[in-house]
Amino acid sequence: MKKVSIVILFFFLFTNQNFAQLVGINSTKKLLTNYNYISPNDTIYVYCEKDVNQHAKLATLNALPNVGVPPFTFDWQKYDTITHTYINFWNDIGLNSTKDSLKSGGYNVIATDSNGAVQCMRCWVFIDSLVVIVDSIAPRLDSIFLNAQVYSAGSFMYWDPPISSFLIDSNTTIKVCFDATHTYISDLGFFIVGPSSCGSPTIAVGNVIAFANGGNNCNSGDDAINLCFGTSYNNPFNGCVPAAPHNLSGNYASNNPWDTLYGCNVLSPGWAVQIYDCVASDVGTLTKASISFVNNSPCGQFSYTYNSGPINIPIVDFSCTPQGASIYTFNQANAIQAHTIANPFSYNWVANPVIPNLGLLNNQMEVIANPMPNQTTWFTLTVSDSISNCTSIDSAKYWYSTAVEMNNKEAISLNQNTPNPFNEKTVISYSIPTNTKAAQILVYDGKGNTVKTVTLTEKGKGQITLYANNFSSGLYTYRLVLDGKVVKTKKMICSK
Repeated sequence: MKKVSIVILFFFLFTNQNFAQLVGINSTKKLLTNYNYISPNDTIYVYCEKDVNQHAKLATLNALPNVGVPPFTFDWQKYDTITHTYINFWNDIGLNSTKDSLKSGGYNVIATDSNGAVQCMRCWVFIDSLVVIVDSIAPRLDSIFLNAQVYSAGSFMYWDPPISSFLIDSNTTIKVCFDATHTYISDLGFFIVGPSSCGSPTIAVGNVIAFANGGNNCNSGDDAINLCFGTSYNNPFNGCVPAAPHNLSGNYASNNPWDTLYGCNVLSPGWAVQIYDCVASDVGTLTKASISFVNNSPCGQFSYTYNSGPINIPIVDFSCTPQGASIYTFNQANAIQAHTIANPFSYNWVANPVIPNLGLLNNQMEVIANPMPNQTTWFTLTVSDSISNCTSIDSAKYWYSTAVEMNNKEAISLNQNTPNPFNEKTVISYSIPTNTKAAQILVYDGKGNTVKTVTLTEKGKGQITLYANNFSSGLYTYRLVLDGKVVKTKKMICSK
């Protein structure tokens, strides 16, 4: 017996008249998935609204059944990206069900009415968080380097919804198709073979044509072209009808019952097709094969198809037994299909007062201001992403007078806190002239309130440590003040 494995593509489709969608309350934007194996596609609800602390607001979903007898039992599930299954996390009872504070991910709700009828609702949520923090601008006269830090959720990833066991029964629709080139097509018989997990049952869907006609080689025609056998067809197969010679094509009922496949799992590996060649001296190849299964579940109709795609596999001549005939085994493709929606940024710098012919400020995060401003100037950066046009804005001030004053003084620096964001403690290092009379680092919350004042007694290079237990989660600004003047400003995030 010659056994050939073929890399194939399978399709898993899910359709249902009553497959209701979850509704994202007050979402910023709606997208649509692009599943490989599942139908219909689902809604992706995008959220990018922020609270006063610049935290992205989480999602609220509403599950509202469109048919059924209330009250309903709602089983809320979230997609687990490690096990690639839906996992229950909440239950509810009522006419509808609303759940808030939902993070990014896939959600599935199974609604069961008082009579036991089931509806499924599915969607994805993307919390499109975006925060930009413009770095403080050094007070210098030779050049101004503008830079910023962008904190974002980044790209969004989703997966084809998971599939479970698919057992064949009397309600399953089955269809197996063959494309082959072969001289004297009446030499052949066509078979489907189940996986070893259910005993490798074999069905002659198209009996050997010559044997079925008293051993007569009745059809000298060539080739099988989209020759299919299925449970939904009533037309009996006879390769000698109509009058020879002709190729084999069309949809036919199986010559033998399908019930030997009952109980087999469609998702088990090892499904195959087999072609018997029961008369010597002819040649041919199998060029394409497929097996499709359709069934119903509480959440609607779904199907699964093994499809070899174009192939060129020889049919063994004069091979008329299960052991001798060529058997072509489909290899399962990977059912876990990931999809990524890229989320690149656009950047827009603006100077106030306007600097004519400033140049190089658009669509770049790091730029050098040229020409140099000759007055105190605000530089504002607007960052937008591509998925939902979610936007974040921040500014930094260039102190021209301070730059002039400090031109001949020792270097001043205020470094970005490390780590940032922080959840336990963070360190801010600095450098100030030794002749500074008074130095402080002031910390402000998102509303502009001073929440921390640190007096710097150490001149030259130094550092301070801030502890998260003194702050609420959110975005903060900290400034270096020398002799009553703000000379450096930066931002940090406390995330507990």
